[in-house]
Amino acid sequence: MLIAADALLPALPRAWHGALVDPADLPQLGARLPASWLLALSPGVDPATALDVLWGSVLADLPQTSALLKETVQGYALLRLAADDLRLVYGFRRAAKPCAMVGHLPHAGTSPAPLAGLPSWWLALHAVHDGWYAPKDGSRGHLPLAGWSNLAGPDWLLEPELRARLSCDPAQTWLGYRHGGGGYLGFARNAAGAWQALEVWSRKLAEPEYLADVLARYDAWTAAHLEEMDAREPEG
Repeated sequence: MLIAADALLPALPRAWHGALVDPADLPQLGARLPASWLLALSPGVDPATALDVLWGSVLADLPQTSALLKETVQGYALLRLAADDLRLVYGFRRAAKPCAMVGHLPHAGTSPAPLAGLPSWWLALHAVHDGWYAPKDGSRGHLPLAGWSNLAGPDWLLEPELRARLSCDPAQTWLGYRHGGGGYLGFARNAAGAWQALEVWSRKLAEPEYLADVLARYDAWTAAHLEEMDAREPEG
C-alpha cells in the first residue's frame, strides 16, 4: 500500500525530499523493481501482507521484529536517489509523527572480498534488502555490505594500547549493524579463518561479546525501536 509523501517527508533527510517517486511514475520503473516491491507499492494491499512477500522466511528468524512490523507499518513509498539507487521506504508513526525505515534493493552477486564467506543465514537479510535501517542515522538495522565498517579503519582510529588488548583482530573485524547508542553487531574472522559474530560498544571496544545467536540480538535491538511506533489503525 502506498503512503502519501507528506506523511513521510519529516522522517527523511531533507536532501531526499525530491527523490520520492510520484505514484504516477511507478509503472515506468516497474521493470527495475523486485516483484515484492511492486506488491508493497500496490494500492489496496495490506501492509502486513506485503511484509510476508518482502521478507519471506527471514521473518521466522526475527519473531519480535516480524510481529511489530506487522502491527505498525503504515505503508510504503519509493525513493529514487540515483538512476541505479532505488530504495523502499517503510512508513510508520511515532507519537503521531512520521517515522521511517529504508530498504535498499536486494543484494545480488558476490559479497565484497573482505566479507567473503559470511554465514548464509546473515546474507539472507541482504537478499531482502542490502541495507535496511532508520534513514537519519543508519541505525536499528543492517548496513549495505559495501558500507560495513572495519575496526582497523579510519572510523575508529584505535590506539596501539587498545589494539593490543583486543581479543579480535581489528583488521578482520567488520561491523554491519548500528544500534544508534554506540553498539554494533558484526563479525570477526578468527585465526582459523572462521567468522564469529560479535557485539561491540564504542565505549568499551576492548570487551567484545561473542554471540552464539546474533540474529536474536538483531531482533531484540530492532524490536526495541519498533516498540516505539504507533499501531496501524484498521482501514475504514
